[in-house]
Amino acid sequence: MKPDRNSGLVPDPYPPFASYWAPTWQHFWGTLASAALLSLGAPFWFNLLKDLSNLRPTLAKKQAQEAGADSDGADQAWAPAPSA
Repeated sequence: MKPDRNSGLVPDPYPPFASYWAPTWQHFWGTLASAALLSLGAPFWFNLLKDLSNLRPTLAKKQAQEAGADSDGADQAWAPAPSA
């Protein structure tokens, strides 16, 4: 028994492949942006991801400090630093 070629997964008639890959300005700008971002190199992206993953705890600590400063009083938050 021969399998049915049109099982509903592939549209019939199948659209031509070239219509999906026609060069446009979007392809040009996308390729240019990808090349520019890739040229920054692995160390840049590693540091960026490391900083972004550390951003949440840093912001949480900052909010906790601000909440603590608000409960202690606004005058202490703006007190001048002691001179050495």
